[in-house]
Amino acid sequence: MHFFTRSLWRVTEDDVSRSRYTGYNLLKITIQTIKCFIKDRVWIRAAALSYTTLFSIIPILALLFAIAKGFGFTNLMEHFLRDGMVQNGTMDTVMNLIDNYLTYAQGGSGVFIGVGIVMLLWAIINLADSIESSMNAIWEVKKQRSYFRKLTDYMALFIVFPIIIILYAGMSIFMTTIYTRIAEFYLISSFLHICVKIAPYVLSGLIMTGLFLFIPNTKVRFKNAFIPGMITGIVFQAFLYIYIQIQMSVSSYNAIYGSFAIIPMFMLWADISWSIILFGVEMSYVSQNIELYNRSEERRVGK
Repeated sequence: MHFFTRSLWRVTEDDVSRSRYTGYNLLKITIQTIKCFIKDRVWIRAAALSYTTLFSIIPILALLFAIAKGFGFTNLMEHFLRDGMVQNGTMDTVMNLIDNYLTYAQGGSGVFIGVGIVMLLWAIINLADSIESSMNAIWEVKKQRSYFRKLTDYMALFIVFPIIIILYAGMSIFMTTIYTRIAEFYLISSFLHICVKIAPYVLSGLIMTGLFLFIPNTKVRFKNAFIPGMITGIVFQAFLYIYIQIQMSVSSYNAIYGSFAIIPMFMLWADISWSIILFGVEMSYVSQNIELYNRSEERRVGK
């Protein structure tokens, strides 16, 4: 305890080797991130984002599928989502809701179509604005983006995102197909198999890095977004895998709640996922401002 609370914060770059100082710095960032996560009560923001996500998820997925359909890659988008959900009817329920939403938006009268577009834009801006507000609060940024910048930035984000998913899904299918065809070549097939397995973690880390860079309305250095982003992406993807395994094993829960089970299970997933993401934002903020925390802790323990 003496090391973590006092000695660690007294170490300077001249006292130890560069590699050890880097390790101490990572330890400082981790400790300070946990302290900030608790002090800022980030889990409350995660719960609020989970609630907003529940209302926005179907319109947003409908928009992503509409963009994918425009490129002719609806099947790739569906393949990507099915890979991330349990095959127990959950994805079928989600796809039915998306189909109904798109049918309503395309087949209604002019008034209904107009209302549907307004609700779609509101869902996107509301969720993105809530995410930005939470990240700005962690970064202690008082000024929000203007409404025009919100509309342009968020719409650009939601146009680019399905393109990334389509490229990833297409590459994943291509690599899987190649892997099955060259299975007899052990070294090459093993390398491709490893690439297929780690690709979701890398993609998740890159997406988190992009969010940490561009969502807060302040200047975030790339290195302070990349490392926390990759760590957050790996943890997020690992939690998704664990969540899927747990959901597959809790068959009695689905038997009791039926199709309604998708809602509490989704809320559980969203709450923990947002907690992981916001923890990563805290880590990004602390890593960029670690020198300020160093000086503060040095004054506290006495140099």
